[in-house]
Amino acid sequence: GRQVILQANRKLQAATTDLVSRSGLTLDDIGLFVFHQANSNLLRQVATALKLPAERVFTNIATRGNTSAASVLIALSEAHAEGRVAAARYTVLAAFGAGFSWGGALVRT
Repeated sequence: GRQVILQANRKLQAATTDLVSRSGLTLDDIGLFVFHQANSNLLRQVATALKLPAERVFTNIATRGNTSAASVLIALSEAHAEGRVAAARYTVLAAFGAGFSWGGALVRT
């Protein structure tokens, strides 16, 4: 419950900031963020903590719900279909999942 969301929040933030800094970029260089779509509160918390404007964080939780391991790829596909991936120079993908595993990827688009 609460501890899982707390850890997901921390790990998504860390995965994102570590990935971006290791790439020599800043959060401002990233045009789109696609996080694991666990719930809307988590997405808002991560975006707020990273000071990301809502328009740069893709969400589909309201229409798809939590689709578990597929959530990032479904969200990425929908963002692509909307033209949001092509409009971004860089896209960050980050997820937190079963077994308290997490990770991220930086995609040049």
